Amino acid sequence: MPVPLPPPPPAEVRPVAANDLRADNQRAAELQGKTVDLKQQEILIPVGGAAGENLRLQADTQQYTFEEERFVARGNVRMDFRESYLLADELQVDLKTRIAIAVGNIRLVRGAQEVTGERIEYNFALEEGALYQAKGILNTQTLTQLEAPSPLANDPAPPPAGGQVLPRTQRGRVVRFQAERIRFSPKGWEGEGVRVTNDPFDPPELEVVTQKAYLTRKPDGTEQLDTESSALVFDQVNSIPLPTFGLKFGGDEEDTLPLQLGYDAQDKGGFFYQQNFNFTQADGSLIRVEPRFFLQQAIGLRDRGNNEGFSFGDLASQAQTPDQGNVGESFGLGVRYRSAPSPQQQTNLFAEINGLSFDEFTRRVRLRAEQRYLLEGGSLLSFSYIYRERVFNGIFGTQPVSQRIEAALDSAVIPLDTTTDLTYTTGLALVQAPSDRTNLPLAEGASGSLEATLGRFQAAAAVTRRFPLYEAETTPATREFLQYTPNPVTPNFSLLIGATGVGSVYSSADAQGTLTGTVRVGGVLGRFAREALDYTQVGVSYSQSLIEGRSPFIFDRAATTQRLTADFLQQVYGPIRAGIQTSWDVSTGREIDRWYVLRYDRRTYGIGLSFSPIQRTGTFEFRIDDFNWGVDEAGRPSLPTPVSDGLVRRSNR
Repeated sequence: MPVPLPPPPPAEVRPVAANDLRADNQRAAELQGKTVDLKQQEILIPVGGAAGENLRLQADTQQYTFEEERFVARGNVRMDFRESYLLADELQVDLKTRIAIAVGNIRLVRGAQEVTGERIEYNFALEEGALYQAKGILNTQTLTQLEAPSPLANDPAPPPAGGQVLPRTQRGRVVRFQAERIRFSPKGWEGEGVRVTNDPFDPPELEVVTQKAYLTRKPDGTEQLDTESSALVFDQVNSIPLPTFGLKFGGDEEDTLPLQLGYDAQDKGGFFYQQNFNFTQADGSLIRVEPRFFLQQAIGLRDRGNNEGFSFGDLASQAQTPDQGNVGESFGLGVRYRSAPSPQQQTNLFAEINGLSFDEFTRRVRLRAEQRYLLEGGSLLSFSYIYRERVFNGIFGTQPVSQRIEAALDSAVIPLDTTTDLTYTTGLALVQAPSDRTNLPLAEGASGSLEATLGRFQAAAAVTRRFPLYEAETTPATREFLQYTPNPVTPNFSLLIGATGVGSVYSSADAQGTLTGTVRVGGVLGRFAREALDYTQVGVSYSQSLIEGRSPFIFDRAATTQRLTADFLQQVYGPIRAGIQTSWDVSTGREIDRWYVLRYDRRTYGIGLSFSPIQRTGTFEFRIDDFNWGVDEAGRPSLPTPVSDGLVRRSNR
């Protein structure tokens, strides 16, 4: 138990100003063994450390004992030291040991971080201390985030985004924690009996409970919270054990679940399981190792991924006896590396092998390397190399790109007025990909098809204007309106019109240009606060394109002149919502893409499932708001990258 503060020793009390104590050495000698009251004013106390370093102290009453060299302050105490300040009922500072002890209604504030408690001990010389019965907040505001724009972020008719079913919630909120004791130092702190939650309300619907937790400050300015023998507790009742649990605050990437499930017919034969191991380096960079097990292929029901739709009859017809002599075919491995030495610079590396077998090794491997620079004004300059990329190009389906080396510049959204936005992108690339142009020099490539290698210059721009048709009043952020969402939902409807132009020139003297006009109407009805049918998201868009010229490649060839896109998401009951996203080529009557979406959303977390029977890919996502668990901003480089109007949407990095 903490030892209570000793009462100040009885002594003769004489009023002396703080400046007098430092200025008159002779008088100080005369006062040896005395305790004096100081005038009620701010005083400076020398505590050592940096040259001339002092702490500032204010209180209702302040006393100083010369023989013990100890200050005692009581009532509305405030102590300022370096970039922090402390509020307490009572404070003692021992100048001999350089130790401060404060009790009663402790509040310690450093920047955006705040901690409260009942007792704090602090050593100014070692910059170490302990706080008892601590409660506080961790600011999750990104400190080093590279806000990377995607190409034509305001495009009025982007491809369906079914690969991401859980939208990222607004960051920059706080995570609350409490602990029986916290020991802190310049490197971070260690807590005992720790509970962490991202819920602003009590009792919290989600908590991480652990006996020990460690918060470490990284050189890149981020903070890493790691726990031992922890558990994820839902609604104060249900819990999931977590042997280890890590949260990174202030980083630019999302942490992923320790495990993931997904569906990928082409590379992984269908359903697969993935285990994630994160290794944070001393410089703040991250290495993620992703062992994978191809469940469907292991039991002999491999999906061949033929872009013709999905049915269980297909699986039955493909049933086969597993190849016991080649067990490695059922396993894969992915590795990622990410480093952000500054807020304006980021390095991303990705590699995977699908099937641990050396047969046709080059056709099992996919690689991606990217260097990104955030420029003044928010534009993004990137340099990338990709080996065996998959893209999804509308009616052409999934197409391979054997190699692509590219330098690209993506602008941030440029507001022309309150309702009109402009974006642009440009890039220079060397591309090796399948071609059906027999007049070009072709050679068999990594895709197994005849391929051409050509240079390509591309430029594109999009302008959009939004017309609000209806918007209800915003509701307060109370528990009543935040049962199933972290932010209040405001019913609204709007009309969007826009134009997108894309031009590509190839070293073969070919050129392709598209000009697309789009009209979209959509919005949200309901507030997602009642038990059923209180949320309906709907949108319909129509695009008309003019196409001039033809790409010598298939992966970026534009062919759809009329496109109809619709999306629908409906609350079924409670936190459960179901929806569909679909896109059609009106001129041919052929469906371009379709995604089914199923979501379970709560105020602090969410679970999402999505599946495309045309692309034959699917995702499972688990989001924990402000814990950085959820949608990976770096995208899913193992899944197809969408292409529309001849433009590769590099957002799926």
